[in-house]
Order: sequence, then C-alpha cells, then structure tokens
Amino acid sequence: MRIYFLANARMPTEKAHGIQIAKMCEAFIESGVDLVLLVPARGTSQEGLQEYYGLRTPVPVVRLWVPDLYRAGAFGYLVSSYFFMARCTLYLLRRRSGSMLYSVDIDNFSFRVMRFLRMPYACEMHYPKKASPANKRFFAGARAIVATNDLIAEDIKKTFAPGKIIVEPNGVDPRHRPLTQEEARTALKLGAGKTALYVGRFYSWKGLEVLAPASRLLAAKGIKTLVLGGSKDEFERVFRDSGVLQFAEAKPADVGDWMYAADVLLLIGTAKNQNSNRYTAPMKVFEYLSTGRPIVASGTEALKSLLPSGAVAFCPPDDPEALAQRIEEVLAGPETGQAAQKRISLALSHGWDRRAGRILAFIGSVDTLNS
Repeated sequence: MRIYFLANARMPTEKAHGIQIAKMCEAFIESGVDLVLLVPARGTSQEGLQEYYGLRTPVPVVRLWVPDLYRAGAFGYLVSSYFFMARCTLYLLRRRSGSMLYSVDIDNFSFRVMRFLRMPYACEMHYPKKASPANKRFFAGARAIVATNDLIAEDIKKTFAPGKIIVEPNGVDPRHRPLTQEEARTALKLGAGKTALYVGRFYSWKGLEVLAPASRLLAAKGIKTLVLGGSKDEFERVFRDSGVLQFAEAKPADVGDWMYAADVLLLIGTAKNQNSNRYTAPMKVFEYLSTGRPIVASGTEALKSLLPSGAVAFCPPDDPEALAQRIEEVLAGPETGQAAQKRISLALSHGWDRRAGRILAFIGSVDTLNS
C-alpha cells in the first residue's frame, strides 16, 4: 500500500516542523513503506529533502501549485490552504485505490480533505481541535490518530471520543557519533567553567524571559548561561536586557556538539501560555536525553507528561530564582554513568525508526479490528 503524506508546509524549511516531517517520511520509507510527500509549491528552496536535512534515503516529493499568499495575513493563509486542499483532492482522485493518507496538523483545516477522498487515513495531532461539525466528521472517519502527548490525547478523547488513538511524542535520530564532553569542548574551543545551555528558537510563547535574570544569578556562582538556536538579531530583539546571558552562534551541524559540551541542558516552558503549558512536545527533549547530559526542565504539564520522574530535574515554571537554584543543585550533585545511560536509553526508545514502526503497527492493528 502506498502512503501519501500530506503536509501544508513549506518544504524544506528551517523550522522544526520541517525536520519532523522529513524524519517521519524517512522512517516510514526505511520501514518499507511506498511513500510520496505532497506539499504546496511555495516560494522555497528546490533543494531535495535528502540534501537539506541530511537524510539517509531520498523522499519522493510532489509539489502542488498554489497561490503563495501564506504570508499575506490570516485571510491569505486561509485562501492558500483551501486551495492546497482542492489541489490535493484533484491529484488524489485517480490515485485512491490501494493508497492511504497520513498528515500532520500544522494548520487547523487542510487535513480535513482526507475525509472526503474516501481513502483510509491517519493523522498526527500536535494540538487539540475545536468541536466543530467538520472536525467531528474527520475524527469519526480516521483510521488512527497519533497524539504527541497524553494531554492532547485526553482532550481529543473528551471532545470526540475516538477509540483509535495512540500517544507518540516527537522522535530523535540517535544515529550520530556520540562525543565526550572534552571532545566537544575542544572542537568548539569552549573555555573552562560550568555551562548551562538552552537550545531552541526564541519564540515569545516559550517563556524564555526567565533566562536573562537566571543567568545573572548563575554568573555570581561562576556558571555561564548560553542560548543557541535563533539568529543574533532575534536574540537581541527577544532578550533586550540580556545582561550576562550569552548567544552561541552555531551551524546546524554543530548543534549536537554544543549539547555534548554543556554541563546541563535547559528545557524552558511557561504556565502562562496554553500551548507551552499543555500541548508542546519539543523534539529537543529526546535530543537532549540522547547526549546523556543532565537536564533542568520547567515543570509544565506538557513536559511532565513527556518525561518520567527522575529523567530530568524539574523546577517551577516562570521563576528565574527557582531555575537558577535548580541548575546550581544539579551541577553540585554527583552525576553517575548509570543516570546518563538511563537518559540515553530513554532517547533510543523514541528513535524515529521505532516511532514509525509503532505507528504502522497501530494502524495495522486498528485495520485488522475494523475488517
């Protein structure tokens, strides 16, 4: 059976959802799936996904022309998205036999086209959905729903009561060469001293305003705090009063080296934003764990639902003093090889290949039950 992976997204893209789409396509293909990725032909690089994301296998891509109004405000985005839905419908009408649809809900409406094609379909849900008639029809007809955390699954069950739901957080690619901390620090020419590192984009909804004041408290103890993931301009705009917080500029290929070089890695979230508090499932959770480094995390509902007790050191969200204190405690405490290995083992269980395998097995089991 062929799977058409439907993604209303610019591909390739520098954003995290692009990595997620590319890695899932790769994992499905390596699992033996005949897969084709359908995306809008937006104004983007025509570089192949294999080259852009460093994939092990090429991903067949069909780019469907749409009016590129995605950045022309909410109305323009709506027009382009519905146009993409129409193009997908026309493209798939003669390709339905023996095929299945799979999608990621990176918007609130384009995935609905799957319901009307009368093809079996499954969809990843990274956010819950409103109880609209269209969404109720969609969930009623789905072969399987993949929720990226338990809270999203709970909300979907409460609203739509589907019995075909599996929880699978975003994955990680563990097939990279692990480094010792000494090797990583040497490669990056990082000086002596304890280092706390945040990796990720500088979005306002993440609650990153705690980092600057926490960095000042940590500096008094001789601990450096670095952030990595956005541009220098973004750093200066978001962290206007950055103080001693340092910006680490790095090529994408070097991000892993920075994680290995750090003494502690930071997962920041906020209770003031619903997406951050309940619905996020950051890919960097398992990327962090795969290094074996200690992790300090904001105790949001989402992060607590993703991580078992003992995997990370939680602290109250939105509290820079508590964050700084927790980082100090982690750095002062004994770190054992056994604790590091537990983190690595947890990450390995969430490799993209294993994630894809569990999803395919779940879809197959639901298919068997419904046959």
